[in-house]
Amino acid sequence: MEKYFKTIGVLLLTLVLQSCEKETMRYEGEPGNISGIYFLYSSSYTMSGGMRIEHYQDSIEVTFAQVPANLEEMTVNLPVRVLGNLSDKERAFKVKVSSGTAVENVDYQPLQEEYMMPANQESTSLPLVLLRTDKLKKEKLDLTIELVENDNFKLLLPVKINDDGKTEVVTTHIKVIFSEIYTESWQYQLFGRDIFGPFTVKKFEFVNTVMHWSPSDWDDGTVTYGILPYAGRKVQAELQERADKNTPEYDEDGSFMQLEAPYTVDYSKYETE
Repeated sequence: MEKYFKTIGVLLLTLVLQSCEKETMRYEGEPGNISGIYFLYSSSYTMSGGMRIEHYQDSIEVTFAQVPANLEEMTVNLPVRVLGNLSDKERAFKVKVSSGTAVENVDYQPLQEEYMMPANQESTSLPLVLLRTDKLKKEKLDLTIELVENDNFKLLLPVKINDDGKTEVVTTHIKVIFSEIYTESWQYQLFGRDIFGPFTVKKFEFVNTVMHWSPSDWDDGTVTYGILPYAGRKVQAELQERADKNTPEYDEDGSFMQLEAPYTVDYSKYETE
């Protein structure tokens, strides 16, 4: 029995060493304090047999629809990791925008010429500042950011196999997709229409602004059925005040923004004979 366990132990040790050897051959850095560098974004994970299985991807999609209306920009932090050698000094790394429909200085702030990997750190974040424009309400924009080799970092790991052992993602670049396309939430569909009328993006934004709600509040339980009548009265009062001051609010189709009875706004002063 003892011999049996020794044999099993040797086999397990051999497998571990072989695994380590493969990982070392794949992940070690190069002489001269040069390391590998790569993007690795995990969108979600699952648990299997008590182990965490990460789901990596080489694209990120974000939306301004979840951002307060008064914010004109959003920062997306892109995860950048070191492969192999760490350093006791900070090291510069470079990136570039290689493709995309987004326009620099219009849809996003320009990238820096170089960024710094902190000393003795195996990862950092690259901040990408996206700019809010009206066109995001109708279309999705994108840009692909690519890592560039320099004297400190090489692209030693072009792909990464997911933890499921089946799929792989590209790690030399990452694609960022962004928009502000709203969809009608289930809460608005079920109860909001009876108070605010048919869903439009402009009306949805107006209601949220008056009530200091975010779009996500409609789905996470913040906006409840009981609070909607109060919201109807408050939004009605705001629309009526603007109408009375000759600065009425218009909906997407050019008509006066209107709610359902008994929250209707009186626009009779604008009627022409």
